[in-house]
Amino acid sequence: MPNQVVQIKVANGYVKLNSRIITLNEKQIEKLNELGKEFSVAEWRSLDKKAVRIKMTEDQKVAVLKFKDTLIKVISPSLNPTELRLSKRFAMRNHAGDRVLERILKNDIERVKKLNSISRHLGYPEMSESLNPNNETVFEEILESLVKSKEVDDFFQWKAYPNLSFTFNTDFRGKYDIGIAMNMESMPIVVITLILKSERNSLI
Repeated sequence: MPNQVVQIKVANGYVKLNSRIITLNEKQIEKLNELGKEFSVAEWRSLDKKAVRIKMTEDQKVAVLKFKDTLIKVISPSLNPTELRLSKRFAMRNHAGDRVLERILKNDIERVKKLNSISRHLGYPEMSESLNPNNETVFEEILESLVKSKEVDDFFQWKAYPNLSFTFNTDFRGKYDIGIAMNMESMPIVVITLILKSERNSLI
């Protein structure tokens, strides 16, 4: 496993980047420095600032997928999403939860509201469905989607943190094509955001 340490220039100094999943080539490092110096650390890490996205080589993509699959199997040999959640090795950033609710669960929420309105009118109990992105069941659905993913996005992301993040292409609830962006080198492993495939370029 690589253990590459690179100093990346930002507007107010340098950020030490530790890359243990892939080894960056000279062209990728030059691009990080070229773009990184445009903003300070605080500016890069703000929610309204899009991440630097740099294309990976095919070998790098293979390495990222292998790392993801191995990591999950070490935590849960049976690839069980409940075990993964209970391991406390995964966490969802609040911002990621907002994106799930806004982008992915919105249609389901509206559907349940309509059905509940009909149920109340007919005198039946309202439906109970996991629609809260911070709900344990929803988090397990996200982890299950991560387990199933066999494709990583062509680009890695960087936002002036010490590690890179990667986006795994998969599906959610069998009907939404999504990308799960995550930092696999942090502890706990952080799900940064989820995004619909059609909006991939707005990933932050």
